[in-house]
Amino acid sequence: MTRRALLAAAALAAVLVVPTAPAADGKRLITETDLYAFQWIADPRISPDGGAIVYTRVTVNAKHDGYDSTLWLIPAAGPASGRAARQLTAGPHDTSPRWSPDGKRIAFLRSTETPEKPPLGQIYVLPMDGGEARPLTAMPKGASAPVWSAEGRFIAFTSRTREQDFEKKKDGEDEEPGDVRVITRAVYRMNGIGY
Repeated sequence: MTRRALLAAAALAAVLVVPTAPAADGKRLITETDLYAFQWIADPRISPDGGAIVYTRVTVNAKHDGYDSTLWLIPAAGPASGRAARQLTAGPHDTSPRWSPDGKRIAFLRSTETPEKPPLGQIYVLPMDGGEARPLTAMPKGASAPVWSAEGRFIAFTSRTREQDFEKKKDGEDEEPGDVRVITRAVYRMNGIGY
């Protein structure tokens, strides 16, 4: 990291605020509910012109026993600029912001949860001149690690999706077999060979 990036990351260091209630000696012990007040930042990225920093703000979600993450933007000059940090996305699972080379867009990962499927990240693009983020990918097994091309026309990413994952499943066709084994007999090994 450059010196400027290190200074920016240090300026964005998370501040842990734990509510205090006085005890006999004027101090209070930490309790398990204090964990719900934790907040921190992750993955700060300086804009190409050096004027702003986008970062992921992570909070504890006590109701769902997990974490929520949103994207925030702060001027690189910090409070001296007279502008406060502002929230860019509503989340609740937005991460990995990446500036386009011209600084006019931010690509990021958004994970959505559905009852029948685990959360899968997809790449979204947010215009910095206003407007909603739009989805860029719809990979059956998710997308991750977005990287802009030098001219900003393309985004490379990784995914575990294979070509056959795009084919529609026919009615009655089972999902591909997993690595789970169901043992129905007491004798399930033979001569140390295994399953």
